[in-house]
Amino acid sequence: MGPSPLFTDHPAIPSTCIDLPSTWQKVKHMTEGTSQTEPVTTAEAACQVLRKLDVDVQTDPEPHRSFKLLTNYDRGSMVDFLAKVESTVSAQLLQNIKSTAFDGWSAHWEDSINTTTLQHTLSHSRRDPSMLCSDLSWNKNGITIAVAFGKWGHESWCSHKGMLCTWSLATKSGADEPAFELEVESCLMCISFHPMDPSLIVGGTFNGQVFVCRTNDTEDDPIIAASKMSDLTHQEPVAKIAWIPGPKVDQYQIVSIGNDGKVLIWDLANKLAAPISGSQLQIGSIPRHLRTGGPTKPDAILGGTTISFPPENPTIYLTGTEAGYIAKCSRSVSTTIPPNAVSLPRLANPIQFAYTPHTGPVTAMACSPFHRNLFLSCGSDGLVRIYNVLETKQLCTLEPSQSSIYCADWSPVRATVFACTSSDGLVYIYDLAHNPTLPHTTLEGSGKASVSCTSLAFNAKRPEYLATGDGSGEVRIWRLSTQLASSNDLWQMRIVETLGGLDEREGVFGGT
Repeated sequence: MGPSPLFTDHPAIPSTCIDLPSTWQKVKHMTEGTSQTEPVTTAEAACQVLRKLDVDVQTDPEPHRSFKLLTNYDRGSMVDFLAKVESTVSAQLLQNIKSTAFDGWSAHWEDSINTTTLQHTLSHSRRDPSMLCSDLSWNKNGITIAVAFGKWGHESWCSHKGMLCTWSLATKSGADEPAFELEVESCLMCISFHPMDPSLIVGGTFNGQVFVCRTNDTEDDPIIAASKMSDLTHQEPVAKIAWIPGPKVDQYQIVSIGNDGKVLIWDLANKLAAPISGSQLQIGSIPRHLRTGGPTKPDAILGGTTISFPPENPTIYLTGTEAGYIAKCSRSVSTTIPPNAVSLPRLANPIQFAYTPHTGPVTAMACSPFHRNLFLSCGSDGLVRIYNVLETKQLCTLEPSQSSIYCADWSPVRATVFACTSSDGLVYIYDLAHNPTLPHTTLEGSGKASVSCTSLAFNAKRPEYLATGDGSGEVRIWRLSTQLASSNDLWQMRIVETLGGLDEREGVFGGT
């Protein structure tokens, strides 16, 4: 039998394909289909609110009832009632006294002001244009500002005429002439209003004269007392002057410090004919490790530049000097000057304690009105320092400007706020509770370029006002923001108590 035709190679036989189904792979069957969701239905409907109706109602007027004292009452029943409730009321009052519910709270009756703004600009058209504003002082009512005009740069004896002017904010419109003006024999260096008499001012001149005048005396000579040039008085410019409580109730005396190093006490009873006592600042009481060079003789005189009195410590005062020294002095260390003295007796040295000095003259000092141990100083070295009277080294040093600092003072109502002026024309206001190292507010103390801001004065009666004076003789009145002018809260007082004590202070400054 021959080969099968399916497996032969013979070309005459056509090839045939054989499909063998797989024995392991399943055959997939496919079908097609369609589907559809239910149609989405929508509907719209309108709605409205209920109808409202306003109706005014009013109560019947109450008849006026006048207050009348009882003429007939049972006195025994009243006494029994008071005896019954007295213990309950007294217990509640004692509980209220010990309560801390309102600690740190203070009432603010006026709207809050967020920024400090310029309110008035004062200028005297008949003043010598070369005169600068050397000092400022508010009267006890907080309405009148007194301005001293003079010059600082003297090569020898002063031949200029100084001037004292006052403006009243009650009638101030912005460009009015002063309500009072007084010309004095030489440049006026410092002034101070009387603490109780709103029209009495004491002033000190470049030639060493001390005088007292009344601003409400326009007919007669307003100067009611003045010192004469003699060996008993200042021989150099009066740097600072102030009123201090006298030995009698409601009596005030005058204290002046001069560039000659004398601290003199004056009494109006003798019409300032001569000081009643005095002392002399000498380097002998400055510890050697604090001395910065210069004279080494113990009796070498230190020229005074400023003075300040702690409000709660009448036994001491603080002084700054031309050499940069800062000293605590005793008021009991003073030499009495006899009424008939012709020459000045040897004056005692009042320095009891010294502090880290400035590099250059101390230009201003101010004791805190809220703590007997705190005071600040500033100098021509551009630094502002805060000290504790119990410690030699400063608590902190601030450098608001690269220029000289001319004036500095504490706020009379806010314990952590103080301000200083600089030769760069700016006013720097600090709030230690807000930031202990950077100014809270910076103001343009002068409206003219390259003009120094030379003086400032807070207003104790109206704390929202701050006055600044500049090197062109222009005075600006600022309205402080509420944060700078409001009264203390618990946080401010805690900061001051910490600084005034000897506790750890890293939480306040984080270092010095």
